[in-house]
Amino acid sequence: MDKNEVLRKKRVIELFLETHLSLYETCVSRWELWQPNDYLAELRRLYATIQKKEYQERLRLNELDDPVFFFRSMQNTSKNVFPDVVADHRFTFDRYMKIRNASSHAGKVSDDDVRYFSMFCEHMTATLLATMSVAPAPVWPPTNVPPPPRPVKTPTVVAPKIITATNEGLAQVLAFYVLCDTSTSMFGAGINAVNISINEMHAQLLEDPIIADKVRISLFSFSSSAKLEMPLIKPSDIVSMPTLAASGVTNYGRAFQLINNQIQSDLVSLSQTHRPMRPVLFIVTDGSPTDKDWVGYLDELVDAANPFAPTIVIFPCGFETNVLEKGFADLTKGAPPRIWPLGLGKPLEDAIRDAINSLTKSIVQTATGGGDTLVVGGS
Repeated sequence: MDKNEVLRKKRVIELFLETHLSLYETCVSRWELWQPNDYLAELRRLYATIQKKEYQERLRLNELDDPVFFFRSMQNTSKNVFPDVVADHRFTFDRYMKIRNASSHAGKVSDDDVRYFSMFCEHMTATLLATMSVAPAPVWPPTNVPPPPRPVKTPTVVAPKIITATNEGLAQVLAFYVLCDTSTSMFGAGINAVNISINEMHAQLLEDPIIADKVRISLFSFSSSAKLEMPLIKPSDIVSMPTLAASGVTNYGRAFQLINNQIQSDLVSLSQTHRPMRPVLFIVTDGSPTDKDWVGYLDELVDAANPFAPTIVIFPCGFETNVLEKGFADLTKGAPPRIWPLGLGKPLEDAIRDAINSLTKSIVQTATGGGDTLVVGGS
């Protein structure tokens, strides 16, 4: 990368951060008018359902102090909340975010891109800050003109509020939950493979000192009912892994309900002493749901209004996932789980070993990667 390319990217990032700070107050005012009860919950849901790939990969909690979430939220609500910004068709949030992403990663940024980015930042600032001193009471929803935000005496630049759960002064921690299918179809070689593999997983997690400080892990089993086998704990504090037994049918709903309750309890407690990222739930199973109401419980679990809604990765061992995918289409509150296929035709015990090996690599590489992106299966 040449010097000019570095300078162009640096300028885009500077503009991105400066504009975020400048617009924070007035944008929050508009969002409050749009959804007075809980605008942040709705912004999180929109982000999860529209930017599905970003939501599944990024583990940082969705707060408006994050410029990426902030501008994506502007994009997601542009028609209802910011019609005056997008009324000028020369500017689109899509190109704006593409230039930002190229500047933050390995993309190319031209002089034209920098000029466009700068003009869009000026356009947003001029358009939105000009409405901050408008006195008439706002009317919502908008008719032919955009509503003014809540009146403010003087335009001010206010640093974003950072809530306790994302306090930068606390040590960052990643919570991983492992849910293992222990239904009757796992009896014999299948459940033996699970028990051997989770012990191998534990041994591998102990090899890296970063894991001991940054990772917490919990283990659940599910069949006709669901059970917490191992509470959230540091890998180095685990004396021995539980031994699982197979029986019953594959009831997904009860597992999702139990895990949802447990995650809320764990993460609220953990946030008092650490800065938790979004948790990750890995599911290892050899069959589709046998219960009828599992989608509703899953929808509650992935509800993006909850900052601790987990990213979910399912490792299907030796079965077609049509039933799962059909159910995912009915989710309304958050992004669907990611399915990580291991290939049909493998012996069950081999598929299970591959699944737990993949999730172990995911934990290690995500925790030691230094970013906020989930790595799945070592890819």
